[in-house]
Amino acid sequence: MKKIFLLLSFVFVNLILHGCGQDPAKDLSVEISIATLNDNVVKYAIDIRTGQIDTSRKKVIAGISTGIKVPIDIEVNRENKLFVLNQGSGSIEPQVTIFSDTADGNIAPEAIINVNTGTDFKPIGLALAEGTDFIFVSYFPVAGTHLPKIVRFSISSGDRKTFEINSTSLGDIELLTSGTTIFALDPLGKQILLLGINSSFEIAPGSVSIKGGSTGLNNPSSIALTTDGSIHLFDIPVGTDAGRILVFDANSSGDAAPVRVLWSYCTGKTLLTPYGLAVTEFLEAKVILACSGNNLTTFPSGSNGCADFMQRIDIGAPVAVAFDKVRF
Repeated sequence: MKKIFLLLSFVFVNLILHGCGQDPAKDLSVEISIATLNDNVVKYAIDIRTGQIDTSRKKVIAGISTGIKVPIDIEVNRENKLFVLNQGSGSIEPQVTIFSDTADGNIAPEAIINVNTGTDFKPIGLALAEGTDFIFVSYFPVAGTHLPKIVRFSISSGDRKTFEINSTSLGDIELLTSGTTIFALDPLGKQILLLGINSSFEIAPGSVSIKGGSTGLNNPSSIALTTDGSIHLFDIPVGTDAGRILVFDANSSGDAAPVRVLWSYCTGKTLLTPYGLAVTEFLEAKVILACSGNNLTTFPSGSNGCADFMQRIDIGAPVAVAFDKVRF
């Protein structure tokens, strides 16, 4: 899920397909979930072989019963349950709402986790510790002289443990599939923090960072990881609302240069206020989902620099995106 100043989204899909012998009649559609500023989550089917979004296969989770209010990040776990991090507004406190894979319409969540930690902080990023009872939520201070923090919550009990992070700021977070490292963005510090996780799923003291002139980092806003640990992120030059997508090697640290630029500052194809990035591997396909502008956009495999898009769908004010394995 993601930066302090988010607003709009789009979907970037990079398909790497090797299964030429797959049955062409077999349905390989999966779901994309998009949270929007309209306080809802929209779901579409996408064919992972072609990157084609089927707008006729659509679900919308919306309404008072859902508890969705100012969604800032979304994640899907291995059981295809949808976790929505809501900043809340007015009398509605920050909370994580959890929905089943069949959720649609004005439906109440299966569970709610209260993640309010006081008016001095706002939640910004969500990470799931698969196979455990824990989720992690990152917060940035909006008042006072507090350090940013990450809080670990129990899904079943709501119990929490707080870890202050010695950084200039804090935005999006992602947990490595091994559960050993949280990757956290420090937009104002122009760096990626690598925070170690111990066997008790606590954040260990100290951190390693990816930072320096060679990294090309200006204002990293969103991060996603592949199963091999490769790092994908959105970066935005200070003073602009345009962004690009950078890829770093899994073993990157210090002043490491990105190994690839998936999307750059492209005339007429600019990623405006980019926010939200997800990478998911399914069967033999790799799908990269990114957010910008008011659209969902799919790109062909091997996109590099300024590729022409395959498909563009107007969705209206999306703010976060996730990919899951649910078949319709």
